[in-house]
Amino acid sequence: TLADASVFYPIGREIFIRLDGLWLGDFAGLTQLGGYTFFEDGFTNLGPVFDLNKHFVKSVKKAVPDPLPLAIFELRDEHLSMLIRLSDVEFIEEDVGQPYADVLGRQSLNRTLQDCSGNTIVVRTSGFADFAAELTPEGNGSVVGIFSTFNDTRQLLLRTLDDVQLDGERCGGGPGGNTQRISLAEVRQLYNSGTTSAPADRKVRGIVISDFQNGNTTGRNMVMQDSSAGIVVRFISNHAFALGDEVEVDISGMELSEFNNLLQINGVPNDNATVISTGNAVTPRSTTVAEILANAEAWESTLVELENVTFSGNTIFSGAVTVTDATGSLIMFTRDVASFANEPLPAGASRLRAVLSQFGDDYELILRNLDDLNP
Repeated sequence: TLADASVFYPIGREIFIRLDGLWLGDFAGLTQLGGYTFFEDGFTNLGPVFDLNKHFVKSVKKAVPDPLPLAIFELRDEHLSMLIRLSDVEFIEEDVGQPYADVLGRQSLNRTLQDCSGNTIVVRTSGFADFAAELTPEGNGSVVGIFSTFNDTRQLLLRTLDDVQLDGERCGGGPGGNTQRISLAEVRQLYNSGTTSAPADRKVRGIVISDFQNGNTTGRNMVMQDSSAGIVVRFISNHAFALGDEVEVDISGMELSEFNNLLQINGVPNDNATVISTGNAVTPRSTTVAEILANAEAWESTLVELENVTFSGNTIFSGAVTVTDATGSLIMFTRDVASFANEPLPAGASRLRAVLSQFGDDYELILRNLDDLNP
């Protein structure tokens, strides 16, 4: 029966669907597969798939795909029915400390999530959910869920409460008074929309993915990445923020500009930045050269990882070296003052982890230290 579906098809189960005999339809803006159609109230509707064994073939259990990191304002129709992660979000004050759903009446309820810029999305929970009676948390953080829609209302569907990690400082809370935290994707969007300075009372937070100690990034530049994007922060003077530091930066009124087509938050006083925690790791995006070139602007200033690459054009790291995989080639640039500049390049195929950067019309990879080779 349909009630058994979650038992036979748990999270992580790979399935194959025999489409022959099924119907494709739309329910309130959400594309769905159904078992039959019926006419009711002047509309043709989809009925459920009753014979699951005929149409659904179970395979092995696999790792659940990583949720797609997005900001609320980035959500589009192409993301519907996908597992996504929203970061720097919190429940609106009216919905803090409220049950996710009506467990007594078995009624679904909507609770509203917001980011620090006021963008919102509904979290919809069934009254039959195991966690329906649990109370929504007060803090800020990340929420994973399945992106859905009901007519014009965008919705996030939780799977378990493990998807809700809201234990951080709320927007505008703590030191800095009413300064609101926005995502790095939102900063990039501001610039793409024509804004040349950050709004007042805004801050960003991310993990440092550059390594000033090994000298392959100029001392005034810090590259930081959050769950949505990455960006260069250019300070007034040399900084001491280490690889893996979680740093919060007050960017109120700071210049948003490009240096040789690389977007940066420019002229930031060093005292505007504060270390929140240390020793953090950012998981690189596993990709190919072709994918990098196709998505370079969106992936700029983020950490990427390539498999089975070879190096040519030089015998040492210093200068411009060509990195090639099965899909294409890309420049890797190393400053001559980097600690590893004069080290020999690997002779064979390697795994490479690097920061994606840009100089003029060329996208390039910036190695941080030799630990980025075959990590």
